[in-house]
Amino acid sequence: MDVDIEPYLRLAPTQPLLRFHKYQYIYIWFIYGLLPANWHFYADYRDLVNSDIGGTPIPRPSKLVLAATLFGKLFFYGWSLILPLILYPTLPVLGLYLLTTFTLGTVLTTTFQLAHCLEETEVHVATHDSNSVEAGWAEHQVRTTANFAPGNRFLTWYLGGLNYQIEHHLFPKVCHVHYPAISPIVEATCKEFGIPYQIHPTFRDALASHVRWLYRMGRLESVPATELVSSA
Repeated sequence: MDVDIEPYLRLAPTQPLLRFHKYQYIYIWFIYGLLPANWHFYADYRDLVNSDIGGTPIPRPSKLVLAATLFGKLFFYGWSLILPLILYPTLPVLGLYLLTTFTLGTVLTTTFQLAHCLEETEVHVATHDSNSVEAGWAEHQVRTTANFAPGNRFLTWYLGGLNYQIEHHLFPKVCHVHYPAISPIVEATCKEFGIPYQIHPTFRDALASHVRWLYRMGRLESVPATELVSSA
């Protein structure tokens, strides 16, 4: 789940710079919180109709998959909104829905942004019309990603190991409980091959870097994709 809601946010130097982006480091948290409601009622349908997610084409789903998706949507609306609205007053039901989804959006989106949209991580773009980047797959994952708060056992449990985002990218089929043991091996291998392995020791450090990146992206002039190959 990576944020892609232009033009309201500017998260990379290749995206157009608009006047209101200089305030994004302030208002972005409100947008983060509203993302789940956007998925529930708009974005998922848009992506199905357009067969596209974040500019990347996706295969059109089969009739069975489409039917299952729509059934899941209706089931969700039923237990989260319709049934509660039948049984309880409207305002408390809508208020609880907004509180729950806003909390979900803030926690989920912040978790992934602290792993990618930082001062230290690189921004890779496809070269020419090849739709590929110069770095190999594994190197690309490491250079564009960062870990945070690896020593925080509660956060590691609560986030399901997503604070070890580098290992999450490199080993998607490995259970997250093994990430703390794998991390030193990955770091040593990166050092051996001269690849930066970015770690923020605390959640606060990562959050501060993210805010500084948002502030910078709200002021830095756009860079054409053809001029930006590896680093912002």
